[in-house]
Amino acid sequence: DEWMRSLAFKTLSGDVDTYTAGLNHNWKIYFRPDDGKALGLLWDMDFAFVQPVNSGFPGGSSPNTYRIITRPDNFRRYCNHLLDLLTTTVNPTHLSPWAAHYAGLLGQNWSGAVNYLQQRASYIRGTLPLTTPFAITSNGGNSFATTNDYVLLTGTAPLALKEIEVNGVSYALTWTSLTNWTLTAPLPNFVNLLALQGVDNSGNRLTNATDSITITNLGTLPPAPVVINEWMAANAGPGGFADPLDGLFQDWFELYNPNDVPVNLSGFQLTDNFSDPNRWLIPTNTVIAPHGFLLVWADNNTGQNGFGTNGDLHANFGLGLGGDRIGLYAPDGTPQHLMEFTAQFQNVSQGLFPDGDTNGLSFMTDWSPRASNRLGAPPAPQFGGFILQTNGSVQFQATVIPGRTYRVEYKDDLNASAWTQLGANRTAADPILTISDTINDSAQRFYRLMLVP
Repeated sequence: DEWMRSLAFKTLSGDVDTYTAGLNHNWKIYFRPDDGKALGLLWDMDFAFVQPVNSGFPGGSSPNTYRIITRPDNFRRYCNHLLDLLTTTVNPTHLSPWAAHYAGLLGQNWSGAVNYLQQRASYIRGTLPLTTPFAITSNGGNSFATTNDYVLLTGTAPLALKEIEVNGVSYALTWTSLTNWTLTAPLPNFVNLLALQGVDNSGNRLTNATDSITITNLGTLPPAPVVINEWMAANAGPGGFADPLDGLFQDWFELYNPNDVPVNLSGFQLTDNFSDPNRWLIPTNTVIAPHGFLLVWADNNTGQNGFGTNGDLHANFGLGLGGDRIGLYAPDGTPQHLMEFTAQFQNVSQGLFPDGDTNGLSFMTDWSPRASNRLGAPPAPQFGGFILQTNGSVQFQATVIPGRTYRVEYKDDLNASAWTQLGANRTAADPILTISDTINDSAQRFYRLMLVP
């Protein structure tokens, strides 16, 4: 990089020793011992700012230097440095103050050098390909399949681009021309979405340098389809499951990844109508962890996607209490899992047991969004941690199911016919629910915790 930058500046300054006068001995190449990097060093004397602003670039009077510079990979990097100089340095805003500074020190007028560099920069800029779009050209930019664990990608890029990241990781580039590149990227999964991002010399990600391609590695076993694992089409308060974003009790269903590797659902489709498989597009970069779960609220509120701490999605359809359909389709339209269910019961979910077993369908009163499915009744709360204060108040805890709603009741006499509710219903945010009460002069008090159906 240092060597290329030195050569690029010599192109701007119109150096005559090396490029046009043929005095090759006045420019030396030094190979740094610690890393073997080649550096260009001026030697003897050098003339600058004297050749016509439209003199050839790069100059060819030094045949060996010319051969090194014009090798395709070198020439691209050389011109990238050159464009960086033209953009950041060779402009009146940067050059004029320095020219005035040195003029004051040496008693010379340096405005001619500023004008020369400006004209030279304009000429060189006019010879560079500055409008090439960023694109993947492998297979015409279309997705394809291979049996290899690595893929050689080809593409085009604007001259301002220095690096390319693939899924956030920078890979070594080889330039076959000023605008054409190749890179090699791994294909660890059966389906591999490669998102490419161009980066400039300052480390900025270029907004006009993005592209993506999906490559299937046929040498890797395909993952099992993601399945529709659990759903609740009759979710009602207070005993149901509230959306943490808006507190509403709305339909929901859960997706489950049965594989040992993550699955990227970018481009997959969800629907409640098998005749319309493209009903709703799952957002980009939606990934389910190995043996992980993804909750989808069927609430027609897609504006809530991207919010919340759980990564829940919000689809543009609802579920029918009397029975309905849910379908998951791959980007190419292939069905991944289609589920059709009959009439549902309030605050009772239905789904697969064990997780992912498409042959086992069960109703579940102990519903479990974002977690493994469970059969049987919800476990009874367990009391503990009783503390009686001197002011007549008592505090205790109970183990509960997060997300479920409970009602605390009490009586002072076990023979009394009715229980009294203590405060409002409580929805558990954590596995431990803390309860406080003031008993005053009561000699005894009995409590029970009821799961709201």
